[in-house]
Amino acid sequence: PLPVGDRLAVPVGDQNHVSAALLDRRTGAVVWKVPLCDISAGYNTQAPVGMSVAEGSLFVSTGAGAVFALDLLNGGVQW
Repeated sequence: PLPVGDRLAVPVGDQNHVSAALLDRRTGAVVWKVPLCDISAGYNTQAPVGMSVAEGSLFVSTGAGAVFALDLLNGGVQW
């Protein structure tokens, strides 16, 4: 998890999918959750996911060959 003020950014693995979520640090409530990509055959499903924050964006390197920039306020995909 990556602390972001009073929230936590976390990668979420669900079978063959990678998502990113923002949680409230005190309650654990999901602020938003965004599906990012599917992990195709041949990729290590245990590959680490990297996360970083800058200028109101959450950057996610999925470990499956895809990188995303998400808006911290609503999880909207910027690129």
